[in-house]
Amino acid sequence: MKNALVWLRDAFTNTFPIEAKCLFLDLLWPAAAGNVAWAVAQVAIDYDSGQSSASRLAVLILLAIYLIIDWSRSKSLPEKSRRYWKGDAIHLISIVAFAVAVAGNKSTISEWSLAVVFLVGVVGHSAGVWEVNESPNGWRRFSLAFCGGLGIVTLIVGHVRFQPPLFGTMFVAFVIVFAAWIGTRMVIVATKQANGNVENNHSSVK
Repeated sequence: MKNALVWLRDAFTNTFPIEAKCLFLDLLWPAAAGNVAWAVAQVAIDYDSGQSSASRLAVLILLAIYLIIDWSRSKSLPEKSRRYWKGDAIHLISIVAFAVAVAGNKSTISEWSLAVVFLVGVVGHSAGVWEVNESPNGWRRFSLAFCGGLGIVTLIVGHVRFQPPLFGTMFVAFVIVFAAWIGTRMVIVATKQANGNVENNHSSVK
């Protein structure tokens, strides 16, 4: 039975050679971006002068910018492991759920779904899911996980102080995480470059 299942799997993959990289970068990421774009359009069309609409629109636009930056980064990276794509799948599902909730003006669901987006980032980075060509046991994964932790703490503080939840709090949480994530990524790249220059200098001395 096991051999038959293996043969069936191999036959299917040989007949339909679907690569995870192409599936995510050319289909699922654009689909998620389209979902966020639809959410932005819906909030903009139904826009009113209240603070809720402004905060909802702002957080969705910021989410769209994040997707553009992260998609570009993912596309430029070398080959990635299967768990990289599994982490991305869960991440995209949580992002789409959040965008739909914001578009529907569901503040409580939006708050919880954004917490899930941050939690996925915390767990994924802590486990080294998105590490490429390097050991996941360094300081990098914990510093990136810390970014999502900042967002969760901000949401908890906002939840305790404001009821029902405010989209403004969600926007602030997203700004904090986004800024921390970009800053941490820049520090990681700068550190790699500095280490590379040191190694090259040592090689020249030798």
